[in-house]
Amino acid sequence: MKLIYFIFLTFALTVNASISIERTDNELTIKMSEADNYSILSFRKSSEDSLFHYMKYSKSKKIENLTEECSIMDDLWSEADGKISIQLTTVDIGYPLQYPDIMPDYIQAFIDSEDWMTHVSLNGKQLNYEIMHKVIYENDVFSALTDLLYLHGYYISGVSTEKHGFVPKGDLIKYGFKGDENIPVPFMLYWKVERVRKVK
Repeated sequence: MKLIYFIFLTFALTVNASISIERTDNELTIKMSEADNYSILSFRKSSEDSLFHYMKYSKSKKIENLTEECSIMDDLWSEADGKISIQLTTVDIGYPLQYPDIMPDYIQAFIDSEDWMTHVSLNGKQLNYEIMHKVIYENDVFSALTDLLYLHGYYISGVSTEKHGFVPKGDLIKYGFKGDENIPVPFMLYWKVERVRKVK
């Protein structure tokens, strides 16, 4: 039988916001609610394991800024500390198109990649997962996430992706590009992480 309990706390940094914590055998979910908006940070594990290896972040309203979201993640993560044994291997905070502030740098990273541009010149609008993963991993587009993970004792060791496409023409133009660039984008992006010394 699964044990479920709820804890309600006042969220100190946001007026009229509250945090609720739901715990089951294999998941700890921390939800920050304010009016009709909410942010959720979940930690999951397998039924055979005592350590929580997977972290996922989601939000009910449109995201505008990665740095602001990482600040919320930090607060919610702090609520989880001490309640469960965390040993992350995978982090999921959504996909690049959900974070408009990082998209110009994301697009530019592929334009600046000799490997990707050579691939495009030879193959046109065709996906190459190996090159895509390399460009995402080697460019510090998600620097706010990198900083957050390091503060909690982790570094990014790689990425994996699912459900791929290309940045739409309208988005390319919106972010200041011509609109004919072939820029791959995953719609599921997982960050592989490993433990380092906790510095926070």
